[in-house]
Amino acid sequence: MSTSKSNATAIVSIKDSKGEVHEGGVTPDTRVTVAGLAEPGTTVEVRDGTISKGNVATDVTGNWQMLIKGLAVSVHSITALAGGSVSAPRTFTVVEK
Repeated sequence: MSTSKSNATAIVSIKDSKGEVHEGGVTPDTRVTVAGLAEPGTTVEVRDGTISKGNVATDVTGNWQMLIKGLAVSVHSITALAGGSVSAPRTFTVVEK
């Protein structure tokens, strides 16, 4: 039996229309896809700062993803919350096209 604590909530990727938006990066897109990991069978709340962007269920392996639309031209700090665990923030800036 495994007792590994590898199921902490994490954001593993934020992608725009051209690919990965790296930590501290910029994008002209106002919609991104956020993907991550959490405990299998849980619901993940995705937040931009303190504003909830919605909830998504994990699959049987703990993977999840969510499309976030309507992002303003500004700095965004995305976190994921599930089962009492909060991910490290992923920060990026949406810039004018």
